[in-house]
Amino acid sequence: MLLNLLTAGAACALGAFLIALRIGEPGRVQRAGALFVAMLSLMLAVIFPGAELFFGFVGIVAAIAYAIPAVRSIRSTSEDE
Repeated sequence: MLLNLLTAGAACALGAFLIALRIGEPGRVQRAGALFVAMLSLMLAVIFPGAELFFGFVGIVAAIAYAIPAVRSIRSTSEDE
């Protein structure tokens, strides 16, 4: 069940990444790409339990890479108001 949810999440994140590539806004592409990598690494951690430490580390780094431009986007939006 968990693997099915992670697969669906990774597929949705890939779709968001491809849409962001089409739009071409750099911050949105970075956030969508980081989200896809995080979901993919969680899925691979479930598939390959022997390498869960590596995939967990990749997921944490991707989550941080997702959070940095998201916070910048929120700050720039609040400064505009």
